[in-house]
Amino acid sequence: MWWKCILLTVFWLALARPGECSPIDLNEAIQQLQSWQAKIQTIRVISQTTTIGPSFTPDRKPGDSNGVQQSDWIWDRSGRSRDAARMLIGGRVQSRTYRIANRLELIDITYPKGSAWNDTPTEVLIQPKTGNSAVGDYYWLRPIWFHNMWLGDQLAELQKSGKVNVTVTEDGLLMIRQIYESLVLDPNHGYLPRQIYGVIVNEYREIEPGFWFPWKGEYNHVYDDKEFVKSADVHLQWEIKQVDLNTELPDALFEFPVGNGTHVVNSITKERYIHVQVGEKLIKKPDPAVFIPPTEVFLNGLKGWPGLFAVLVFGGMTVLICVQRRRARLAAPVTQDVDDNDEP
Repeated sequence: MWWKCILLTVFWLALARPGECSPIDLNEAIQQLQSWQAKIQTIRVISQTTTIGPSFTPDRKPGDSNGVQQSDWIWDRSGRSRDAARMLIGGRVQSRTYRIANRLELIDITYPKGSAWNDTPTEVLIQPKTGNSAVGDYYWLRPIWFHNMWLGDQLAELQKSGKVNVTVTEDGLLMIRQIYESLVLDPNHGYLPRQIYGVIVNEYREIEPGFWFPWKGEYNHVYDDKEFVKSADVHLQWEIKQVDLNTELPDALFEFPVGNGTHVVNSITKERYIHVQVGEKLIKKPDPAVFIPPTEVFLNGLKGWPGLFAVLVFGGMTVLICVQRRRARLAAPVTQDVDDNDEP
């Protein structure tokens, strides 16, 4: 009888998927990740991302070295954030992005193409902030900030939905299936991801005791339709250069830069002005170069109850005129032309 038990055990092991065990829950992982994110009051991360091999990079010329993106990213729990980055191709600054946010405003700063790091911006656009739109999207950031929120909070939301299936690999890593095809968590580094949506973490650094941070990794994406998207495969390596955790952030870091000729458009206060250098001072002058369409002026004048009243009066008068004209046409006598050749 004992040999039958052995055969059944061998048969069951043969059917089992190698490297995995029974499904488990995410409670411990969520707890550690949320504890990790709770330690962050302020954080500043300086990083560098490099394209590898034949990766697609706009405006890349034959013989150019790999494209390099340098970024300076800041996040503050009070609602402030700053995202500054520049792309270098062949050692030349190709483009820059600069975005600042506070609790109410989202500020986009535009620089001339190919400008250096400290050149004067050409335009500053201030608009209402919606959600976490100023956080940015970097490959190194995806392992910790996922779907516009910290990964621990995102996993907690997923667990509430009951659609998460977690298994443990033979290496002791947690693999989430169904919802995320390639989400792998590492218990040895605070359950931070080893892999998430094509981003692979190759190295972690312990910023302070018990606080790990993804330090080096890569991202690979191969397009299937090579005829439609030529040479568009993406192969990147990213590396963190510096992390400042819970340090004091001066207010000056969240003030947008201006210079002689910088246009400022504030969609919240409806201000439009240009900075002009007068001696050693910059003064604000109304921007004559900004054209406001007549339709925008008209629509802005129709806001509130006075505007609604004007629309109702104008619409009523239009309908009344149309009705009167139709009645006049119906009441007019009908005349018939008589041909001289017709018989009487």
